[in-house]
Amino acid sequence: MTITAIDVASYQTVAQAVDKRAQATIVKATQGTGYVNPLCDRQYQAAKKAGKLLGVYHYAGGGNATAEADYFLKNIKGYIGQAMLILDWERGENSAYGNGKWANDFIDRVHAKTGVWCVLYTGSEGAGQCAPYLKNKAGLWLAGYPYQNYPSFTPPAQSVFKSLYNTHGMNLVGWQYSSTGIDHSVFYLTEAQWKKYANPKSKPAKPIAPNKPAKKPAPKPKPVTTYTVQAGDTLSGIAAKYGISTQNLASLNAITNPNFIRVGQKLKVNGKAKPARVYTVVNGDNLSTIAKRLGTTADRLARLNGIVNKNLIYAGQKLKY
Repeated sequence: MTITAIDVASYQTVAQAVDKRAQATIVKATQGTGYVNPLCDRQYQAAKKAGKLLGVYHYAGGGNATAEADYFLKNIKGYIGQAMLILDWERGENSAYGNGKWANDFIDRVHAKTGVWCVLYTGSEGAGQCAPYLKNKAGLWLAGYPYQNYPSFTPPAQSVFKSLYNTHGMNLVGWQYSSTGIDHSVFYLTEAQWKKYANPKSKPAKPIAPNKPAKKPAPKPKPVTTYTVQAGDTLSGIAAKYGISTQNLASLNAITNPNFIRVGQKLKVNGKAKPARVYTVVNGDNLSTIAKRLGTTADRLARLNGIVNKNLIYAGQKLKY
């Protein structure tokens, strides 16, 4: 099971926070120690009323990590226990970017005061900075956009993620795969696991593995049977009877000279023999005219039917062909 999520900030509207295509809504709450999203509570309450799973995040400003954690918690007091808590770790307005210990100190402070482990939101580069400190503490919500414009709420294949992004050993819980007016993410969690991330009385839940495509069953091998060479048989005739090539039949039986087989020889053959077709001789027939009518040769008819004298057939005689 996976969860489709969106995240919103002051750039988005309250209406966007309740997009029906998403099961979860994550709202920007604070940044640094001096900014609160003016739409945060309206977006949060609308999403809550719509029955969404909830998350709130703090955009790291790079000042004092403890002070920023306290500022975040002060402004989300009513959401603790309801929403997943997230640290947004990215370049841009974060003066501490590059110092993974800062993210560790912020997350440790939040955990010490609430019992909740924050999820880390970042890209592959940021994951590399923070993994030495956080890979045994925080889940990773990784941002990575494989396509320039991807408005779909169906995420790209997991193989695309694996080919492009590096989690640096961190516990991947979500992937933000698109940013087209509103960010789209997939979380590899059940609803219960999401709520455990939010609940300060619970330990962090482990994500379920991303869905993998079912493996196609291996094709069943054709049954191998044996055929006993009869008088008049040729390797090509036996191969045609079983619907395989002369070359494959020779290879299956380690025959180096396809023109040499002996009566009574046991040959391994793949598959089942085609049902024999029968022609009934009528007055005026001879082997040559019958062969022409049936699209074969008089010699082959003679071999298949054990006819020694090709000039001697009789009306009512059954001929295999």
